[in-house]
Amino acid sequence: MTGALDWLWGPCAPSAAAVQQRTVTRRGRTLRMDVIDVLRADPELHLRVRAQMLEIQSSTFATARHAGADEASGAARLASYVEDALDTTTHGWFNTAVMFFDGDRPVGCVHAFVGLVNVAGRRVEIIHTSSNVLPQFQCLGLTVVGFTRAALLYARRHLFAPHPRFNLQLNMSPVTYYFTHRRARCVYPSHRNNAPESMRALYRELCPATPHGTAVEERVGSRLEGRTREWITTSTDPAIRFYLRHNPRFEEGFGLPVLVRLETADFVHALWTSARLALTKLRSSRSRHSRTDAHASVVLPTQGASHGHPSCTRR
Repeated sequence: MTGALDWLWGPCAPSAAAVQQRTVTRRGRTLRMDVIDVLRADPELHLRVRAQMLEIQSSTFATARHAGADEASGAARLASYVEDALDTTTHGWFNTAVMFFDGDRPVGCVHAFVGLVNVAGRRVEIIHTSSNVLPQFQCLGLTVVGFTRAALLYARRHLFAPHPRFNLQLNMSPVTYYFTHRRARCVYPSHRNNAPESMRALYRELCPATPHGTAVEERVGSRLEGRTREWITTSTDPAIRFYLRHNPRFEEGFGLPVLVRLETADFVHALWTSARLALTKLRSSRSRHSRTDAHASVVLPTQGASHGHPSCTRR
């Protein structure tokens, strides 16, 4: 069982000073996973990561035309975001990209970077995260793998923080919002309505143009693979229904800012929940395979009957 979950806690074999590589197998498909420490990347690697992130984002998100703007404007917005996210002079505390490749083609990226800001006279650590996966690979759960891997790396270095710590996300899809809700104890805005007033005030400070219930326009729309869209449409999960009520136009280019509390206990809870969900999924998968093998042991002897096998002359 441990070998199947090496991506979760196993050490990575470095291929370069700033890159750790391994393979991940999801639903029978084997992909390469590169975990890149952007802070240690040389200029050549930095440019390559930038180009790959832009390639994935451009393919993942619909063009700006879906939100009433021209395509060039949407491309410029994506480029501006990537430039800011990879700016190590501003985000020099933690900056990691988890890239997934099908052969040499980049098909998914999870990115996490940290900034320290002063809010209302106090220093606050803000962890920014984003995830982009090509539509045809969305069913493989790469966002779960990438976020969990990035979180483990962060926890190894910064499990304890001397100041308040939060994760600020711009959720462009209910899938990411659902993923966050399954692992976080305190999220705002949320149907749970358990965020303290201090956290709500911080949200208003960080997102002054986005009061509770109002999404922001990013001018790019999230493309969803058909089965994912069907699941979202029919799901009764309260987190998904909440997101759709507050941001029904996400495919037109609107995102919902979300703040997640990250005290040490929250971090431990999120990591434990991710590991538990991964183990549950693995056991379920092995159980299905066992049932298939048991069925095959009954069916296969009947195939030998045509060859006159003594044990296969009767069903």
